[in-house]
Amino acid sequence: MRKFLLTITVVGGLVALGGAAFAVAASTQSADVYGVGGGKTAGGTFKFDLSAHAAGTREYGHVGVTETMGPNQVSYYLVVDCVSVFGTSASIGGYIKKVTPFPNTFGYEPNDRFLVGVHDGGNPSSTVPVDGFNAVQNSSSCKQIALLAPNNVTQGNITVKSFAACSGVCPAASPRVIDETLRGGQAGF
Repeated sequence: MRKFLLTITVVGGLVALGGAAFAVAASTQSADVYGVGGGKTAGGTFKFDLSAHAAGTREYGHVGVTETMGPNQVSYYLVVDCVSVFGTSASIGGYIKKVTPFPNTFGYEPNDRFLVGVHDGGNPSSTVPVDGFNAVQNSSSCKQIALLAPNNVTQGNITVKSFAACSGVCPAASPRVIDETLRGGQAGF
């Protein structure tokens, strides 16, 4: 009986230590910055889900979008390869992996590049939108352009985590900004 209790104690201790070691190792693998969420924008222009992360030199994730303009609708899945977080906003870059329908009235095709702008304005409110989402076809790097996202998320929530604990060594926000007028062909810098 003593051997059994000793074995259980040793195995239990090793499991506890292994769990602690795993917890420490796992925490070093988490994303440094991220933008996550899902929802719908005012007027139903965008329905979206996103999970974009940057950890060290690795930037990854996805953005799923259904875009509607009048009677026209297209759904596309972006593979994220660029994440730039500044404050409570983020610019996310990626390329279309899948688009339906194809062809479509928007002219979107697989491998087209997009910039996605998101804004985290806090917890959702039932009266006034606090979060923002915007997506435009654009081949620029998300590190060079900060795509603005107006507070237009009427259903859902977006969370952006930035370099809150960077002790004054945070990267500066992007120097160039494109606003919603880009859709009309006039960039506002």
